[in-house]
This record gives sequence, structure tokens and C-alpha cells, in this order.
Amino acid sequence: MPKFYDPNQPEQYLKAPTLFGLFPIKKVVTVMQIIWLSLQIAFLSFVDLAPLLILANIVSIVFCAFVIAVFIVENKILMRAHYWSALVFIIVVIGVLLFGTTSILLNVSAGNFELKSLWYLIGGLLFFCALVIYVSLCRKLIRALDQQPDNLPDLDTTQGLFHFNRDACDGSERVNLIYPEV
Repeated sequence: MPKFYDPNQPEQYLKAPTLFGLFPIKKVVTVMQIIWLSLQIAFLSFVDLAPLLILANIVSIVFCAFVIAVFIVENKILMRAHYWSALVFIIVVIGVLLFGTTSILLNVSAGNFELKSLWYLIGGLLFFCALVIYVSLCRKLIRALDQQPDNLPDLDTTQGLFHFNRDACDGSERVNLIYPEV
């Protein structure tokens, strides 16, 4: 499969999609994934969790590492699967944010307002915004990959320049060789 950043196929180079015309989206998405992986590892290292949550966090770390590999090798099918699962995850995050907002409003109306819960809500909103940006960048990258054909022929450099000039030759020309024929 041709890739955006494959130096072995210069004739098949396609302009990589960029963020604001400056940063390649593939690199931005990979950096976001690496940041998320490091946060999960730090969370596992510094927070005391129940054994079941530790197992879930380890599975999440392995899944995140797998997704990073999928985006590096540009596997379209697995990238689409990750995109759709991220959309489902956005719905879950929206549900959690709605629940948190409702909980804060009920606590405020009951007179039990805690600043800590407001900070959790602000953090959740920031996470939600980052997730929406991440999913939209993934979608843009997948659409750019869809514009590429799946099986372009490889560049044949074994014949040198004569490979490209062979079609223009009608057979009547003779090529003077530097070395005599053996």
C-alpha cells in the first residue's frame, strides 16, 4: 500500500494532509496517541487501583500501543475500526459529562457545592474537546488515505532511464553502446 511518507516511492508521493498547513496530520495524531499512552502509564504507576481496574488499564495500554502501530503503518481497515470505536467512546464521554453536570447542578441546588467537582467537570470538558479534535484529525487522515489507490506499481529502477524511453522507441533506432557487444 502506498504511504504518504514512503521515501522509496518518490513518484507516488502524495501531498500529506496538514493541520493549518504546517503540521502533518499523521504526526499530530501519533503525538496525541503517545501522550495518551504516557498518561495511561503514569496513571497506572501513581494511582492505587483495584486489581480489576489495573487489568483494564493494562489492556487499554496494550490497545493504545497497537493503535499507534496501526497509524504508523497506515492500515486503512484498522484505522477505520479505531475511528468508529472512538466515535462510540465520544458518546460515552458525553454521557459521563451530562451525568457530572447534572450531579453538580443537583449539589448546587441542595447547597452542597464542592469546587473539586467543578474541576473534574472542566477537566472532562477539556478531554472531550481533545477527543473531538483527535477524531476529526483521524477522519481527515482516513479520507486522505482513501484518495490513494491501493496497489500502485512499484518504481522499476533496474532498467535505469531506458525503461522509460522504451515506449517511445519504434525499433528503427540503434543505440551506440559504450562497450562493444560480447
